[in-house]
Amino acid sequence: MNKITEIIKNTLMILLTILLIKYTILYNQFITIGYMIFISLFTLTLILTLKDYIRKNKIQKDKKYIIISIIYLSIIIFTLIRTLYDKSFIYNSKQYVEEYLKSNPTEIDILKQYNALYFLQNIPYFIGLLLLSLTYRKINMEQQKSKYNTITLTTLIISIISIIPTINCLSGDINPYKYLIFTLIIIGIEIFFLIKDNHKKREWPIYISWLFNTFALISIIVNILI
Repeated sequence: MNKITEIIKNTLMILLTILLIKYTILYNQFITIGYMIFISLFTLTLILTLKDYIRKNKIQKDKKYIIISIIYLSIIIFTLIRTLYDKSFIYNSKQYVEEYLKSNPTEIDILKQYNALYFLQNIPYFIGLLLLSLTYRKINMEQQKSKYNTITLTTLIISIISIIPTINCLSGDINPYKYLIFTLIIIGIEIFFLIKDNHKKREWPIYISWLFNTFALISIIVNILI
């Protein structure tokens, strides 16, 4: 039974990864800070899952953890499938789109935004589900020393993903002041753990993060000045 639930969990993770890639490509102009945090947490979950299998951590066989994972993955996948394929959303129906655009030829982006918002409005709940799952894993897994700080790895993922809003910021599609606050918070967290760990953990993720953070700051300055 455990083996079957493991297969289901892994299959759902692969499916969700594919759907998220498609969503990100299709709706990249509507990417929000919340979505970036969600993607970062899910990417971290993928990395930790792979790490658990490589190290054969006991948590990968924990029945409750697997069931929790299946539940939250199913919820997110259901929402994404509706967003991407449900024909009741006008943007997903070629026939409806063509009919709608006959009388509203300039509103294709509005239809697209409606689809994007259906998923984005649920992001806070999805972030909560991922955090609960990661917390359960942290509490119940065998304690193993790592050369990397989980938080700095997370900020690295967030910083890499921030290339999308950075580009959007340059084109004026993102509020530069909100993005500035978000970027400064990320930099502040990285500086705090750089000082706190004091060479006890690998520091290269922080330096790479700063490279992407610098691009973000440049885009913000350009947006404000222009």
